[in-house]
Amino acid sequence: MSISSSLIEKKKNGLEGITDETRQKLAQYESGYKQSDKVNQAYDSLQKIQQNKPGEYSSKYTDQLDSLYNQIINRPDFKYDLASDALYQQYKDQYQKQGKLAMMDTMGQASALTGGYGSSYASTAGNQAFQGYLSQLNNKVPELYQLAYQKYMDQGTDLKDKYSVTKDADTTDYSKYRDKVSDYNNDLNFASGVYNNERSLDYNDFSNMLSYYQNKAGQENTDWWKQADFDQSKAQADREYALQQAQLAETTRSNRASEANAANKASYEAQIKALQAQIAADNESKPTSSANTKAFQANIMTPQEFSVRTTGSQNAPGAYQSYKEYVKSTLNKWYDSKQLNEGEVSYLLGQYGI
Repeated sequence: MSISSSLIEKKKNGLEGITDETRQKLAQYESGYKQSDKVNQAYDSLQKIQQNKPGEYSSKYTDQLDSLYNQIINRPDFKYDLASDALYQQYKDQYQKQGKLAMMDTMGQASALTGGYGSSYASTAGNQAFQGYLSQLNNKVPELYQLAYQKYMDQGTDLKDKYSVTKDADTTDYSKYRDKVSDYNNDLNFASGVYNNERSLDYNDFSNMLSYYQNKAGQENTDWWKQADFDQSKAQADREYALQQAQLAETTRSNRASEANAANKASYEAQIKALQAQIAADNESKPTSSANTKAFQANIMTPQEFSVRTTGSQNAPGAYQSYKEYVKSTLNKWYDSKQLNEGEVSYLLGQYGI
């Protein structure tokens, strides 16, 4: 008879004497960690913030800045052209008109001096008056040049001022964008911290409750086996007492009727052997600590050793679904090889909470 078909398979869930509440709670926590509503809410808040991540910065002033920059860099050198200077043309028309008027007036005055007759003097005097006004026009050229140059410089300054103002506006927009990115990162870091903290606390609570109910189930299982051991010991003592009473009665009957004793001797001995065999079987199945159980505990891996072993052959710990399955399989092997009896196996089952 193997252990798996007797003591081990007898236990529906690997534990005996466990209360319904403990069994339900243990099954609940052993099914795995599930986030609480508070953790889920923190995660949802984190997701919402991540969905509002600012995009890449895009300036609305790029084209305008490029245009102004190109105008400044590619601006032609200053050149002054009298023919294209509207102010010079106005002065020219004005001085020519004034020169003609002065020429005519001078020629008129000269003619009056000669009795109204024209003369070379009048012509020369009139021409000199006209040339005088043209000289005044030429004297205006340096002034007009300076005005044109100042206008050229003012236009350059105006372009630079426009570029500076536009650049400042772009810088302001970028600063606002960086503030937005900074706010996003701060909100993201805060939400991440809240989520990680809540999940850590929640998982610690889960781990603590799992350990609590595992320990509670183990203690209830140990208490059950202690009670079972007591009940078995009591039943054995009752059987031994019954055997003693039967032996005493048989001795009395033997003294009274030796012939009847001889006739019933075979039946009596059979009963005695049956009781002795029952007692021996009870003793063998009684949870017992022995040198064999100590040898088994010294030989088998601890849970920590089991967890770090890699999957190997069928005998390697990695081939088992759990540490308890590994212990169960090893107990079967020791039992089948007669290294352990049922009592020793029962004792080890209680020790390992199987």
